[in-house]
Amino acid sequence: MSWRNTESTLKELERALSLNDYLCFFDTETTGLKPGRDKVIQIAGIKVDKEFNEIGTFNEYANPFPMIIPAKITEITGITNSDVEDARSEKEVLTDFMNFSNKSTYFAYNSNFDVNMVSKSLEGYGVPVSMEHIDVLKFAKDVLCDKKLENHKLRTVAEHLDVVPEENNFHDALFDVRMTIAVFRALLKEVSKNGFVSSAGKECPKVWTLRPWDMGRNRRVYVTTSLGTLYYDKIKQVWGDKDAGIDNINMDYIEKICLQIAQRGGFKNLSSVSRELRA
Repeated sequence: MSWRNTESTLKELERALSLNDYLCFFDTETTGLKPGRDKVIQIAGIKVDKEFNEIGTFNEYANPFPMIIPAKITEITGITNSDVEDARSEKEVLTDFMNFSNKSTYFAYNSNFDVNMVSKSLEGYGVPVSMEHIDVLKFAKDVLCDKKLENHKLRTVAEHLDVVPEENNFHDALFDVRMTIAVFRALLKEVSKNGFVSSAGKECPKVWTLRPWDMGRNRRVYVTTSLGTLYYDKIKQVWGDKDAGIDNINMDYIEKICLQIAQRGGFKNLSSVSRELRA
């Protein structure tokens, strides 16, 4: 049995939504994977209000000069050097995007990457920015944690949720933005349909030890408690139940205590735990 982190996820969403007037779903295509070194070659965004009414759309290529687009990137995105040769500079395009998305909380699929690409690039031009953001990929992993998906790529999740149109163009930034919105809304419906179990009234057992266990493709941290043993899947980033009766346990409490133990041992999070720790 898996435990959904839905309660804490929804609290995070509620907090993020309260900070700004709008939501901006966005995506970037880039020359590579290293923020601060690689450059944005396409950025698209759709700005909506909190009822998902569309306010505006941004979609533009950027010239990465003096860099050129590697052949592998063209193979993935379909964007060629000739497509961007007459485009505006990365600085101009990203600055306009930030003006377009003003007063927004940002949403993206694997948002850390896209936010870092935009912010690091603009910092390099002497234009510091702050982007409060929500990762739709993390939300998908949470809500769909008990589904046997091959992976959690945007296409895979969108196909599972049956939101992919017959004609599709994944890795075009604007199309990926539209898919991210469709996936996010479908995930919200999934949460609404299935609900989630509140932590109120659940037991808060004593946590004894954290014990990492790695074998083959399995990467887990076993947690022994006064009610039995749980485990944290470091790859899927979800909790599982060995013999502790997870339905009766306050998992928000368990995660909080386990994080405290991990951090006392010098680990930033449960996924990084690599040796036995004791409470």
